[in-house]
Amino acid sequence: LIVVRGLFTGGFGLVEIEPGEAAVVYNTTGLALFGESERVIREQGTFTFIPFVQRVTKLDIRPQVLLMEGDADGETNHVRRLSVRAADGSKLWFDRLEIHYQAIAALGDKVIQHHGQGDAYKVHALAVHSREVLRNEFGSYTALEVADPSTYGPATVQAKLTLNERLEPYGIRVTQIITPKPRFQQAVEQAIENRQTAEQEVEVQREKRERMLKQRDRKVQ
Repeated sequence: LIVVRGLFTGGFGLVEIEPGEAAVVYNTTGLALFGESERVIREQGTFTFIPFVQRVTKLDIRPQVLLMEGDADGETNHVRRLSVRAADGSKLWFDRLEIHYQAIAALGDKVIQHHGQGDAYKVHALAVHSREVLRNEFGSYTALEVADPSTYGPATVQAKLTLNERLEPYGIRVTQIITPKPRFQQAVEQAIENRQTAEQEVEVQREKRERMLKQRDRKVQ
């Protein structure tokens, strides 16, 4: 049992890379004789290394989803909901916002170097940068602008681009951001609804006027 455990936990120079994992092999001696200082393994299977001279750290590269929901931080990949101060000073929030991401296998050494081992890159880097970027992007619009799907749709796309510019050099890539309809305080919600109703009425009257003008032209002819 001791031998088997040593073999498959890396204690005796063997390590198993499972689906959804990558590994980084570190040369702990600094001597070129024992290979590169850092080497990323992306293939699955069993690999050998030299105990006490090399060290292996595995990394989870499966697709992940960071959920922003609720009033408090939860477990890994679950943080409190996103609240934003709009450009006109009003408050808005998203009840459930999803950020789909994963670690870049080829940059596994960068992920560990900048964020630490295990789930550190999920807990710290992604959550902090995502909240900042999304607040900056949506906060540049007024409440009425954000309430328009033609605005918060492109804003979401721009937030994704900005996030990837920040995070890809550190080995993290955002693949998708799913934003629901933003929520507002009751007074703002009512004002937005009244404005949308008024705009719809204006559009109805415009179409009615155009229809009457066409009828007049036909009668004149």
